[in-house]
Amino acid sequence: EPLLAERLRPLCSPRLIEQVQLREPGDLSRVTLIHSSNALTWTEYLRKVVGSNIRARHELWFDRSTMAIDAAVEGLGVVLESELLAADELKKGTLVAPFDPRFEVETVSYYLVRSAEAKSRFHVGAFESWLRMKITAANLQTTTPT
Repeated sequence: EPLLAERLRPLCSPRLIEQVQLREPGDLSRVTLIHSSNALTWTEYLRKVVGSNIRARHELWFDRSTMAIDAAVEGLGVVLESELLAADELKKGTLVAPFDPRFEVETVSYYLVRSAEAKSRFHVGAFESWLRMKITAANLQTTTPT
């Protein structure tokens, strides 16, 4: 059963948008691209939404998404990151999406998988209820994965 779909999109500090006019993905050539180890690289993302790669002014590389998100919050560039991982920063407004949602890319879908036999077990049902409650409490969008 589908639980949620993870979406990646460019995210940056509101200050950066004020400094550099970012209206469309092609404008990313004027900023530093922040890379992290996630399911989609900047090159793959840009090929999907622009049709080609863009030569960035500068690039920063991090092996942890949390470090890449922190760099973006500090205004060091634009990160391509999961809305799930950056949910707190998006809520606080320390990160924003510079482009409209049509430029987000779904990368990973999460499913609940269990046998028909397990479905009738109380502890499996309790775990499923707890998991769905946590997703709802975190205000995560439950989207049917494609």
